[in-house]
Amino acid sequence: MIDLHVHTNNSDGTHTTEEVLDMAVSAGLGAVAITDHDTVRGIREALELGEKKGIRVIPGIEINAKYEERNTHIVGLFIDPDSKPLAEFSNDLVGRRLRRNIAMIERLQELGYNVDFDDFPDFVRGQVMTKGNFGKVLVEKGYFATTGEAIEALMEKGRPAYIPKVSCTPMEAVDVIHQAGGLAFVAHFHQICRKGIDLAEEICRRILEYGADGLETRYSEFDDTLRARAEAMAAEYGKLRSGGSDYHGSTVKPGLRIGTGYGDLYVPDEYLTAMDEYLAGRGK
Repeated sequence: MIDLHVHTNNSDGTHTTEEVLDMAVSAGLGAVAITDHDTVRGIREALELGEKKGIRVIPGIEINAKYEERNTHIVGLFIDPDSKPLAEFSNDLVGRRLRRNIAMIERLQELGYNVDFDDFPDFVRGQVMTKGNFGKVLVEKGYFATTGEAIEALMEKGRPAYIPKVSCTPMEAVDVIHQAGGLAFVAHFHQICRKGIDLAEEICRRILEYGADGLETRYSEFDDTLRARAEAMAAEYGKLRSGGSDYHGSTVKPGLRIGTGYGDLYVPDEYLTAMDEYLAGRGK
């Protein structure tokens, strides 16, 4: 069993890289991918710790993108963390996030919430700070019970503290992942449009047709119907399959665990075997 979509506190997760790997080992995983938002910070540490702890670590990233005003996430696996094009791309995304975050802090203050940059850890300030980080601070200050509640109430589109972020396109994300030697996967395709699964699938198909290497066919929120739709797309386009829990920590998605998601997630080893064979075939 493997988990190819996990976050640490290098973006909006609540656990350190070492804590995440310890949990992966305890869960009996054979491999885990660290896929923090828009950054490869911590990947080198993860690779070194993985060797010591006896678990395979796949270097990854999750790039937040936008297509026709719809949020899309592209997970990159097997990326070179020292890739110059990826570093430049990531730095640009971080700069865009910083400008958005400043505006969001100001908006929250206007709404009466006592938040400031000083409330965020040094490693996040000026680096990768997502809505999840804002949600955690609001929970710590007693405004909300969970991070999810804070995000839903204030920061989703149409809510009072929502500030749009200038994003890249999913096609640009696919390109830079390929430039970094990695494989690009459409993550949790249903989230592209939660109220219109047909539109979500249509956009996912466009990204696959453009050149994404695959998509997540196993995910914590997938029921049998969503798994079947994802599997059908992978089969139709002859694409690789991936999957993961999207673990961020207990305060972000309560009840979700590394490896097993909400209890019924299972990402088989053969997904990773197929990726290894694909990469070997293209000479990586």
